[in-house]
Amino acid sequence: FFPAMKITVKNTITVTPVPETPRSTLWLSNVDNDMPPFHTRTLHFFRNNGSADFFDVDVLAAGLGRVLAVFYPLAGRLKKQGNRVEVDCNGEGAILVEAEGDGEMDELGDLSSAPANILSPQVDYSKGISSFPIFLVQVTVFKCGGICLGIANNHKVSDGISAVHFIYAWADLCRGLDVAVPPSIDRTALRARDPPRVDFPHEGLQPPPELKSPAGGVPPQLKLSEFKLIRKQLNALKDKCVKQEDGNEKGKKKKSYSTFEVLSGHAWQCLAKARDLPDDQLSTLYIAVDGRQRLIPPLPMGYLGNAVFMTATTVSYRDLKSRPLTDVVAKINASLTRMDDEYLRSAVDYLELNSDVDRYEGRGSRFNSPDCGIVSWWQMPVYEIDFGWGPPAYVGGGGRQSEGK
Repeated sequence: FFPAMKITVKNTITVTPVPETPRSTLWLSNVDNDMPPFHTRTLHFFRNNGSADFFDVDVLAAGLGRVLAVFYPLAGRLKKQGNRVEVDCNGEGAILVEAEGDGEMDELGDLSSAPANILSPQVDYSKGISSFPIFLVQVTVFKCGGICLGIANNHKVSDGISAVHFIYAWADLCRGLDVAVPPSIDRTALRARDPPRVDFPHEGLQPPPELKSPAGGVPPQLKLSEFKLIRKQLNALKDKCVKQEDGNEKGKKKKSYSTFEVLSGHAWQCLAKARDLPDDQLSTLYIAVDGRQRLIPPLPMGYLGNAVFMTATTVSYRDLKSRPLTDVVAKINASLTRMDDEYLRSAVDYLELNSDVDRYEGRGSRFNSPDCGIVSWWQMPVYEIDFGWGPPAYVGGGGRQSEGK
């Protein structure tokens, strides 16, 4: 439950690149084109450090104008070109919204459940793909002097890693520093082979399993929950897998699984038990995998774009609820291990042969019941971002209304 707090928009400005950038068209890769044309949202909370110019909007706007000149596609607009989407790098700019909250930051309670819909800019998608900005930010000031940067970044243009790169560079410019890692804007490193060659089935790009017995009545209200596991608990789960491996495969070398794999398997099994669907119901676990270093050669440092590939593992609810954790983790491990250069190139080629720019229109989340999705943020340096007034107190996605993610 999120306490009632009124957020009032005080001002909205358009920030254009400084200096101006020449107009051009940016080709987007198949991985970019496969992303939904919506904005992903992150909330960055900062406590007031007592500075008279704490998160001064003029400083933020000046830094944003400068960083848009470097990351110029984010100042453009999307446009359709046949069955693909491109970026019209026209310099129309990003949107910066100034807002005020009528309470203090601590009144929000659990910041992981803070509603992104009122703490980040609203986007009107009704007028077509070329009508809305690619990047928007809302600066909400609370009565205590703390602030929330609510960021909306269009997923067609960049993934989470590139978005954090952009925000990090923006923060450095606000501090008077230079951009440490310039963006690599050209996407042709992810162009399909000629001719395209699909060597794998690519379950992560297939439609998800259908729900056999849709729940009747009024759907339950969704909420975001945060579960904190200490290292002792994580080690206990990993030890459990080792013991199960030892018991199931005597005489064979024990398999070592990562903390991420073990935790993903545990979460998937817990979700299956909580949903209590029929035993013959299939469930697909989707995991986002960064392909930057898996490709040969690796993508250039600072690659600006989508380089995240979806891997998928499908298991019956019977097995999720009854099989030992190590069996589920082994399947997850296999799906992640196969994500090498050949597999990823095959995925790009699959998308070349199965492109559909409108595939996300009217479609719900692929993570809804009976499925789920897992995205890892632990390697993103979101708590190192410093606009000049210290690191954030909390960074998260806000109250995402996406069941199963």
